[in-house]
Amino acid sequence: MYTKIIIGMIAIIFSGCAPTCPNSCDDGNKCTEDFCSESTSYECQHSIIKPCNGNGICENGEYGISEDCPDCNDDNIYTEDNYNIQKETCEFTFLSGSEVTEMCFNKYHTERYITECLYDGALETLNPNICNEIKLRYVDTDTGELKISKELCIAEIAFKKNDYSLLRGTILDGINLIQKEAIENEDYKMCELMEYVYEDKSLPLRFICECFYAVYDSSNIYTTERCVGVSEYYQKMCLNIQFPKCYNTLLETWGYT
Repeated sequence: MYTKIIIGMIAIIFSGCAPTCPNSCDDGNKCTEDFCSESTSYECQHSIIKPCNGNGICENGEYGISEDCPDCNDDNIYTEDNYNIQKETCEFTFLSGSEVTEMCFNKYHTERYITECLYDGALETLNPNICNEIKLRYVDTDTGELKISKELCIAEIAFKKNDYSLLRGTILDGINLIQKEAIENEDYKMCELMEYVYEDKSLPLRFICECFYAVYDSSNIYTTERCVGVSEYYQKMCLNIQFPKCYNTLLETWGYT
């Protein structure tokens, strides 16, 4: 009799115990949040954590700090490198003119290196506004060839962009670049681009350019038709002296400096 009562009391006690969660819900995955509560009916549940470093997926806010993202460094100091999560590809955006200028002045501390940085940055980003920050002119001491100047910088960009309106105001540096391009491309018609440099004096300059193209062309054919307005004295003289010096002498004689 008493035994039955005790067994019944034990059954009542155990049947009234509150349910509890397991001692641990850890699933071994660092990219999940493991939890258990009354709301989960005391069962373990696991919610995914995003972003999570180590899940093999490059997610928002992870580029540059997570091993899940690729290295998009293109070794170009004039670009901002990033990773497009939706397209799953690296993207490179050129710095603005002000960003390039600020970077050059912060990165280098000598005027020459700053100037070279600005020059290269302008040509890389095709931003002529950066050229306006160039204050120095650098000439190769061995060849006498102009390497860097504000005007040359702008003229180079004009050719790269095929926007020859930029040539306006590039004076001798622009003129010399046009001459050089005409000879290298064996196309004397490029001399017509001088119209963009000078408003009133482009025609005789073009004749000079075309004349020198004829004198220096690969076939060595001399076409007097292209040498209108260039005296025989200067034609012969320029065959025997350094070309840039000769050309500048002609420009000075014609009053273009």
